[in-house]
Amino acid sequence: HLFACGAARSTALLIKRTPLAPDEIATLRRHCKKNKFAEAFAPDEPRTELRRRLVTGVDPRRADPDHLTDLRAPTDDRPFFFYTVPTGRFLDVARDLKGMQADNQGLLVLLGLLGVSLVLSLVFLIGPLALRRAAEGSGSPPGPRARPLLFFFCLGGGFIFVEVALVQHFVMFLGHPVYALSTVLVALLLWAGIGSLLTARVRVVEAAVSAGQRAQLLVAVLALYAVILGPVLDQTVGLPFGARLAVTLGLLAPLGLLMGAQAPLGVKLLDARSPELIAWCWGVNGVASVVATAVGTLLAMQFGFSAVFLTAGLCYLVASAAVPIAPAEAG
Repeated sequence: HLFACGAARSTALLIKRTPLAPDEIATLRRHCKKNKFAEAFAPDEPRTELRRRLVTGVDPRRADPDHLTDLRAPTDDRPFFFYTVPTGRFLDVARDLKGMQADNQGLLVLLGLLGVSLVLSLVFLIGPLALRRAAEGSGSPPGPRARPLLFFFCLGGGFIFVEVALVQHFVMFLGHPVYALSTVLVALLLWAGIGSLLTARVRVVEAAVSAGQRAQLLVAVLALYAVILGPVLDQTVGLPFGARLAVTLGLLAPLGLLMGAQAPLGVKLLDARSPELIAWCWGVNGVASVVATAVGTLLAMQFGFSAVFLTAGLCYLVASAAVPIAPAEAG
């Protein structure tokens, strides 16, 4: 139940759980008139048909599908109050440089970061690879190179997507962005290190199967977290700070253990078959991490952080299919 009024470019929105009584509306109108505020919305005078639809419980996307502004309300999963580009208009807005400079500076910066990342990737990674391939000749088969590069590219992107989504989810849970960033990073690296350590006894001939199985299990865990993480945090947000830290460590354990196992298993397979590719695979992994930072933020702004989780799951699903071939399987 809403009432809105404002002056110049500022608008005050009053929200009440129960309906506004006629005398309350009259009091608000007198206040607006006294202070020379312009009434923007009232329950008995919504001013426009679109505003009337929005306050009657209609899905904002159906209220006016062709509206130039995204009418969806911000949520914890998509907390971008000042990002109002509808999904259907994203490409049109992205092509309008002057429009972004005026109304969507944040989007312009993200797209610029993405462009710079892609250009530097082509110059400093794809360029040297192409030159090396030309020097070696075209006789070497592309398969053994493509699989490891794709595997490590997906690992780099997937890890960053998970990190971006987790930091945002834990900001409100832990009470401050600094707590969320430091705790999530430390916890993920801790569990990833333990996950890496647990792969030490995996034999080379078993490494491909182990990496594929762990990646597939990770996909399932990410899909589950995309659904349940928000409700779980909502139910435990009232715990003392120390308990919330423990909950954070516990929730990140499955993700960190599984993500941390992928790269060591991949390196083990490459070391036995194509050790000259290890450095290039780490380079691809780093490039994917840089690019995924911008892409993950764009996905969250448009679809929400749950979509970033699902995108991370897609990365690890592709990785499970692109695990480097074990030496015993070659030939």
